[in-house]
Amino acid sequence: MLSKLIKYEFKSTARIFIPLYVVLLVFSLVGRLSLSKMMDGAPINPSFIAFYDLLVGVVMVGYVLVIFSVIIIGLVVIVQRFYKNLTGREGYLMHTLPVPTHHLILSKLLVAASWQLVGWVMMFLSVMLVVYQGETARSLQEFFQEASNPIVFVFRELGVDPTGFSLMMALSMVISAFDGPLMIYAAIALGQLFKKHRIVGAVGAYIALAMIANTISSALTTGFNLTGTNLSSSEEMGFFLNGIMLLSLVLQLLMSIGYFFLTNYILSSHLNLE
Repeated sequence: MLSKLIKYEFKSTARIFIPLYVVLLVFSLVGRLSLSKMMDGAPINPSFIAFYDLLVGVVMVGYVLVIFSVIIIGLVVIVQRFYKNLTGREGYLMHTLPVPTHHLILSKLLVAASWQLVGWVMMFLSVMLVVYQGETARSLQEFFQEASNPIVFVFRELGVDPTGFSLMMALSMVISAFDGPLMIYAAIALGQLFKKHRIVGAVGAYIALAMIANTISSALTTGFNLTGTNLSSSEEMGFFLNGIMLLSLVLQLLMSIGYFFLTNYILSSHLNLE
């Protein structure tokens, strides 16, 4: 049944996300075409310079707005799908389905996290599509190579393996794709406990959860700093930086699990539909 819920959720949200990503790709292609002459140093007819500059400006503004739209609409869909389907009037139907509550939450979560990851990949590809061309491609390759060399050198001097640290950062991004929606779900679940002003309650709960997460993170980081580690050597500095990153990953994971169980408990035992 969980697979059917996920399939239904993907089908419902694809109607929003796929056209949005198509628009993003269209603007990326238009941006690439409008910038190609300027980036490759091709001559432009002087009589069209003003029009060309205006066109490039309009396309770039539109492109930036589309990127912001992908981020904002993605967030709105995550909130709307969970709020309406599980805590709003549609919840009367959803919670009568012969499935446990955690399956309902998982179906929303897996789809939301998937679209977030796809969105990040699409935005990265769209930026590469716009700027990665002609002489610019070679310039970018040289830039990234020149920029990465000192970064790798600094990491190694600090005793940090660049590959391992990069993998931990990538893993952190993946966990964030789950942690973000779960925090929103927990806030919505807490907000629906209020008889009135449920949205205000959810916003307040989100702020409270964010403050709690930041307080715990700061306390653990401070505690790790006070372990007596001597940062004078590269080995101990590497141990410190790897430890902070690993601690952050574990905290992210534990907080995500906590948000999930909190949401499941409230919706299972203290559901208060509109």
